[in-house]
Amino acid sequence: MKNTRLLSEQERNDLIKERNRLRGLKGSLSRYKRVCVILAIDSGYTYEEIHSLFGIAPSTTTQYKDKYLKGGLELLMENNYKTYSGKLSKEELIKLDKKLDEKVYRTTQEIGSLIEKMFGKKYSNSQVCRILKKLGYVYKKVKQSPAKADPIAQEECVKEIKKQIAQSADNKTVVLFLDATHPMHNTKPYYGWIKKGKEAWIPSNGGRKRYNVIGAMNAIKPEQVTKINAKSINEDVVIELFKKALKRYGHKEKIIAWVDGASYFKSRKVKKWLKEHPKIILQVLPPYSPNLNLIERLWKFMRKKVISDTFYQNYDDFVKSLDNFFKEIKSYKNELRELITSNFQKFPDIIPV
Repeated sequence: MKNTRLLSEQERNDLIKERNRLRGLKGSLSRYKRVCVILAIDSGYTYEEIHSLFGIAPSTTTQYKDKYLKGGLELLMENNYKTYSGKLSKEELIKLDKKLDEKVYRTTQEIGSLIEKMFGKKYSNSQVCRILKKLGYVYKKVKQSPAKADPIAQEECVKEIKKQIAQSADNKTVVLFLDATHPMHNTKPYYGWIKKGKEAWIPSNGGRKRYNVIGAMNAIKPEQVTKINAKSINEDVVIELFKKALKRYGHKEKIIAWVDGASYFKSRKVKKWLKEHPKIILQVLPPYSPNLNLIERLWKFMRKKVISDTFYQNYDDFVKSLDNFFKEIKSYKNELRELITSNFQKFPDIIPV
């Protein structure tokens, strides 16, 4: 969320003059940085962006803002803390690193208090920030993992998949990953380098039509994708996809098809058809395991290449572009083989917050 503006035009002009005066002035780096932080807040930078630009913790940014709002430039420039108590030794840094790895600390104040408690040494927030950088820590959002994912089941599944892929090198077996995706006819905002103070816009059309596709991707040759487009994905469409895969890989002794828990893969009609065509061996991924379905990477790649930053006025143009992606997919062979490997993302043990 962006910070709201807090300066009047006159206050902003005064701070710009002070920033220009302090720039390059010996011994003025700290004061120069404080002025820049206030100007950055006023320009709409987030605390995370300010941290990235100036190496200042969000808590320190808040202190600078509060000081300025309370007493203006004069109070902002005050440096009335005495916190440095000597460097941490190599052994102390190792102990601190180990402690920080046990849980996520949200502020530099918390970590400063931890250091004081552990070693009796007191540091300012900016000093704590430098220690964290030295230890290789960065300020970023924690990631979410599916709460119901079973790490043991995932580990066993990964072993089985890797074993099957290795065995498929004999050319008698093919390992496929199946999934459906439904990209919407609309653009999505994306990140890019834009001049400060300006905005970049991409048109949107409010489209709600979707491109429904289900595919079967070769794990070793991800440029080989068997697909079907349909108004909706159901058991009949799944059977048609299996028929196309059987036609393409009929010369193989085994066709191993990895799928998620979607109901159309488990319907009676599909099970009956598979029983009549034993060459296709259906394997079901553990619940809540999109990270194990390799074709998910293909869908993400497709969106990046075709959808993310491109405006399609007409739905037909949108469909045509996606169809062309699959027609020309062999041109992405090297990129896909580098991206889609059997190195699976695993959800690590949860670090307490």
